[in-house]
Amino acid sequence: MRLVFSLFLLLAIAALSWYLYQLWGQAGELQKESDLLTKELQPLQKENAELLAEIKRLDDPENLETELRKAGYAAPGEKVIIIIPKKSP
Repeated sequence: MRLVFSLFLLLAIAALSWYLYQLWGQAGELQKESDLLTKELQPLQKENAELLAEIKRLDDPENLETELRKAGYAAPGEKVIIIIPKKSP
């Protein structure tokens, strides 16, 4: 009886050890993936901050009008004159 219990205990310990080994391997893989995703996230966070700053800047009507005029838009009722330079010979 004692031999059967010892054998069962040994098998249980071996099974638990194998399971813990598998979990340890998965934890390592997940840590690598987490590190990779963190590296990918940093530039995206920087870009997001820049875009939010641009949105805040363009929230001011004067800044928005300046950007629209640079793009060639005019206010209602205004006439736009486009000067096309002559080609050099």
